[in-house]
Amino acid sequence: MKRRVVATGIGVVSSIGNDQDSFFSSIKTGVSGIREFSSEDFPNYLCGKDEPNQAGWIKYFFPENYFTKEEIAQVDYPTLLILKAVEEALKDSKIDYKKKRVGVLLGTAVGLRPPYVRLNPSLKAYSRGDTSFLPHPQPYQSCFMEFLIETPVEVIHKKYSLQGRGMGITGICASGSITLCLGMDLIKNNCLDAVICGGFDFFHPRQNRLFSHFKMLTKEKCQPFDRNRKGFQLGEGVGVVLLEELDNARERDAFVYGEIKGYGITNDAFHLVIPSPLAVEYAQAIDSAVKDAGIDIDVVDYFCPVGRGGIDSDLKEVCGIKRALKDKADKILINSIIANTGYALGASSILNFINTLLQMKEGHIYPTLNLENPDPKFNLNFVMDKPLSKKINFALVCSDGFTGVNTALVIENLNQTQGV
Repeated sequence: MKRRVVATGIGVVSSIGNDQDSFFSSIKTGVSGIREFSSEDFPNYLCGKDEPNQAGWIKYFFPENYFTKEEIAQVDYPTLLILKAVEEALKDSKIDYKKKRVGVLLGTAVGLRPPYVRLNPSLKAYSRGDTSFLPHPQPYQSCFMEFLIETPVEVIHKKYSLQGRGMGITGICASGSITLCLGMDLIKNNCLDAVICGGFDFFHPRQNRLFSHFKMLTKEKCQPFDRNRKGFQLGEGVGVVLLEELDNARERDAFVYGEIKGYGITNDAFHLVIPSPLAVEYAQAIDSAVKDAGIDIDVVDYFCPVGRGGIDSDLKEVCGIKRALKDKADKILINSIIANTGYALGASSILNFINTLLQMKEGHIYPTLNLENPDPKFNLNFVMDKPLSKKINFALVCSDGFTGVNTALVIENLNQTQGV
């Protein structure tokens, strides 16, 4: 019999909060972390004439509040953000990671992004072939390590002396959710007892220019699923979820946010950046997740899509929801947090998962920020205006992104008194 996989720890660093409490409080109160940036915030960068200068970037994270001077000297700022979220998830779960087989899976669309003030002198040092010229911190032996997904994986293993397997992966914008899928498999098949699953991506204006070139961004507010939606703003962040085997969690009476019952992963094979308008493969991911979970689609109470606020991407998600859920589509409750956080690429999918777990715990579903007039073509049950008191028994969390990747995860609420 396959082992059961549950989430017992959560860690967050985002534009709307640097821990799960502040993150969820911002969602509940309708706070947006999307703010303007300038050349003072990102030196040596000037926005193009028609390029939006707003993003959900992390402005108020101070490493000295969480790390010693020695720790700050050892790794770069982006890796510190990841370590902060990992530490929070481990403390939240109260797992004795030294006595368990604990692995690390980190997913990202872009990878690490060293600050320009470090990267410029670093390149000169590498070109001279002498790493002693590197600016502090100096843990890297090659230029590639400044960007590698594996670098924070190695740092986490060393910090906590973890013995389980670890790897960095990319599924572009669905990277965070893919770590959850793979982590579930590793635990179910008794390869590991627990897995630190994380998704991260960090903002830089040059990335902003790329998305602006594709006409995906807007200078106006992000309005997911609204008839007046014009696009989104980018974001950044880190989301970490500690997955483990259910019996291990019950042995120490750990709080269980939810059980991952099943997942599905597909690919549109349609276009590099344009979503498939028919959303056949998106619906197939949902079907696979529901079958893997061994449930009927009718028991799902809540659906969490990405909801970027893009004209084509929102349409694809709605088409996929209707194709998969059929008669259930206009009854299931739906919301999005992208207007709060900005679109954080590989982190967005796991931040959506975390928001779903926290809504499950509290028994409320919160309205989508800036959704004022839903597109009449969509005809779905979007949560608007005010929170709904609702016990979520089963939730579907879906993600999609560039290269056509689609993921779907089914979560069950094991806490019978929540939301009552």
